[in-house]
Amino acid sequence: GRDERFAQLEDLQKRIVAWRLQTAEKLRLAPATVMPEHLLVKVAYASAKGPLDADALRNAGVRVVVGLVDVLAKWFEETGGKGKETGASHGDPMLFRDEEIFVPTAAWKFAQYKPNKKTGLASWESSYNRFMAGEHPQTIAINPANGRAIQVNTVISHIIDGMTHGKPVNLGRLSSKTTFPNSEEWKMLEEAERTMNLDVTEDGTKLGDLLTPIMGEEFSAKEFSERDDDEKEKYSKWCALAKLYLAFRRVGYIPSFGPSVV
Repeated sequence: GRDERFAQLEDLQKRIVAWRLQTAEKLRLAPATVMPEHLLVKVAYASAKGPLDADALRNAGVRVVVGLVDVLAKWFEETGGKGKETGASHGDPMLFRDEEIFVPTAAWKFAQYKPNKKTGLASWESSYNRFMAGEHPQTIAINPANGRAIQVNTVISHIIDGMTHGKPVNLGRLSSKTTFPNSEEWKMLEEAERTMNLDVTEDGTKLGDLLTPIMGEEFSAKEFSERDDDEKEKYSKWCALAKLYLAFRRVGYIPSFGPSVV
């Protein structure tokens, strides 16, 4: 539950503190030189949904990354973030060319551009612009425009929001930073849309309604507090996939799938 997750995040922060102290002693540096306190908190928060890689850490201002990547990856694996399949794992992945940029023919008809009075930009726009300029979503999550760390998933949502507003998106690069629906998951979402008699290109589609055939009537009838951790994790995974499905459908993107080439 929420208390358990809070304890896990507290543990992650303690592990980063321990790594910082050990690294400072080894390199004969002050702990704050290895990683300032404000950056430590940001890294912990941004790592909650997935471990950050060395490039993202360096670009965010972390001077020493030796050992830190392993600390983050180990915590993520121990807290159940790795290896637990909650979607349809046997489908083929979406195929993209390297650096493939998709340009929508038009914005989604219900997209509303709402710029902030102070910045002149929409809430999604800074993340989108930085990603298209070449920044890693993890780096953006650690140091967003307002200075307060956000989740990497939020950055991904901002980039996808840009697409629904008619902006070009480098799907080739984005596909290596997040999980897109595979062929089986896409079919399940298409079938769910038909079963629930929905048109997700229209306004007002609720994810809960779209996912009812996938999650099951029993799950959908439960209050949030009645759902166990596995159910919450599965629903969270499908919500992320469904958001991408909605965005692609709304801008007329037709995906191609095939065996991954190593």
